[in-house]
Amino acid sequence: MRDPVTLFGAIGMSESGWEKLSHTFPWVASRFPMLAMTALVTCAMAMARRARSKSAGRWALLFALPLAIIAVGAAPASATFPGTKGRIAFNAFIERTESVEIFTAKPNGGDLQKLTSNPNSFSELPDWSPDGQRIAFLSGRFEGEQPVQIYVMNADGSDVTELTRGPGFHGFPAWSPDGGSLAISTDWGDYPALQGIWIIPASDPGGVTQQEARRVTTLPAGARGEDAEPQFSPNGNSIVFTRFRSERRSAIYRVNVDGTGLKRLTPWRLNASDPDWSPNGRRIDFDS
Repeated sequence: MRDPVTLFGAIGMSESGWEKLSHTFPWVASRFPMLAMTALVTCAMAMARRARSKSAGRWALLFALPLAIIAVGAAPASATFPGTKGRIAFNAFIERTESVEIFTAKPNGGDLQKLTSNPNSFSELPDWSPDGQRIAFLSGRFEGEQPVQIYVMNADGSDVTELTRGPGFHGFPAWSPDGGSLAISTDWGDYPALQGIWIIPASDPGGVTQQEARRVTTLPAGARGEDAEPQFSPNGNSIVFTRFRSERRSAIYRVNVDGTGLKRLTPWRLNASDPDWSPNGRRIDFDS
């Protein structure tokens, strides 16, 4: 991956622009580089479009788009769907409100619907419940070291509920096949001791705390990376996830839901990430 400043400079963002965006959520940028990269690339693309509309011209457009596509392709996927020809959920940057919001649309791009509206905040990585009735996502503020929490809402954006409680980062929600649980990546405010993949109930009127969650993975001793991007297998017996040693070194792992049977599936040299199961559970796709 190209250096972020070089990349964003190429698509219309100056070094000072990168620094400004990085400083708005420094702990997310340093601890979760791939998540931060997704948000920053989205912001940069919007800024680049505005700059081109004023003075950049045709050549800037021709050179900007391939670089943006390469960067987004290396970041975690931000779209998912409930079933065959179902609506697609995704997140996008809104320049007017300086926020990242969640949308849904038909597979052909029609009937676009904006589901969240949180100025100066980010709502990202939506995941459909198996019945297509609810969407889980992460959300937080850009400024300061405020907690990032898991939320659940109806498919039309109504009845938004904060699911997790407490300090730290809670993100990358993934529904279990029966719709009763979510696999998440979290540290409960104690990194790296509590960082890992956890399973939480998908509904709790009082909010889910660490005491109500079940731990699945633990970082190796002395590690400073992250376990993230979990996905339940179709039969609900295991989870695939990405273990990040750093923003430039990652591999796909599989583990049973009770935490046993941990196995690395890809070599570190592939820098694999963002795994997902095939519907029959026989194959796993990923980014590299």
